[in-house]
Amino acid sequence: MRIGPAGFRVGSDWRRPIAELENLYRDYPKPEDGVPDFTVRLFAARPWRRFVRPAVMIGGDFTIPDAAPLPLDLGLLAAEMGMNLQMALAQRRYLLLHASCVERNGRAVLMTGESGAGKSTLAALMMARGWRLVEVSDAEAARVGTMSDADRSAYFNGIVGAAEVQGKTTVWHNGFAEPVPYGLRKPVAIAAPGGLVTGKKVDPKVPVTLEPGAAAILIGFRRPDDESAGKSASVAIARYDAAGSDLAYRPRDWKKTGDKTSYGLTVKSADKKLPLEYHLIRVTPGDYVVAGAAPGAVAITNSFCLGAPRFSVAAGEVAYLGEFAPYTTTAMPGGERGPAMAWSRNEGDARATLAA
Repeated sequence: MRIGPAGFRVGSDWRRPIAELENLYRDYPKPEDGVPDFTVRLFAARPWRRFVRPAVMIGGDFTIPDAAPLPLDLGLLAAEMGMNLQMALAQRRYLLLHASCVERNGRAVLMTGESGAGKSTLAALMMARGWRLVEVSDAEAARVGTMSDADRSAYFNGIVGAAEVQGKTTVWHNGFAEPVPYGLRKPVAIAAPGGLVTGKKVDPKVPVTLEPGAAAILIGFRRPDDESAGKSASVAIARYDAAGSDLAYRPRDWKKTGDKTSYGLTVKSADKKLPLEYHLIRVTPGDYVVAGAAPGAVAITNSFCLGAPRFSVAAGEVAYLGEFAPYTTTAMPGGERGPAMAWSRNEGDARATLAA
């Protein structure tokens, strides 16, 4: 049989493991030209072990000395272990790297490591400093997966030492001037006036004023169509350390020191029946990011990580962040359906709501 790039011939002193293997891999092709790359043999260490308490030894082109036998009930497992063993010991002419790659100014860094070692985290941190994430495009990966062994070898041999390799790059974004998330293009016009939420202990009839040295954030929730009507949403805001390119966290002794800095807050829609609602939140001046968002009455479990939109607000200013439209399920650009938050800026609606 042929599995991926390799073809195998599997023999056994017992019929049962072969029958189980044929059934499990019944849809897999035969080796190209009928010639396998590797041979696996399941055999009994002693002739009588074929019949009395059968014990399966794993052999083949490559073996491990003094390997313990397996019972016949695990014959299928023994066959697969034998195939994996051939790949692990024989495919040494390939250099397999589990890595992340970033590029800047024509120079690339390849970061290797075990799963969980921090390759993706380090790549994201480097993206925040101007590097670009480099990877093979999904279409190219699918194309390589359908190649024959000879074509695939020629493909990788052509990459080695090449002056240019086709792929895709991901650039870290940190502003609101980017396309609407998920590529959504939703209507934003709303005829009804917007509602303003300023806090539970704030009299809505009293004009909003900022204390000396204070700032505020204005964020809206917009429901322009049937898919977003009646849907609630929430947006997470976190303080940002621009110098360290990381989130700023509240110190443990903040109560003792009387620290009144705004470090993190979650803005939840208050009235999902309103087509348009704005929230005015008082914060301390500084740098912030939109750290996450979620449509529906659920907790925010996603994170925009280092691609989070960043903004600053100074003392006496109100930072307008635009409006988020919640969709618990909507059509995506690829045709699938899923949850999403569309974003837009409508300063005229925001000013009209504040003036009212």
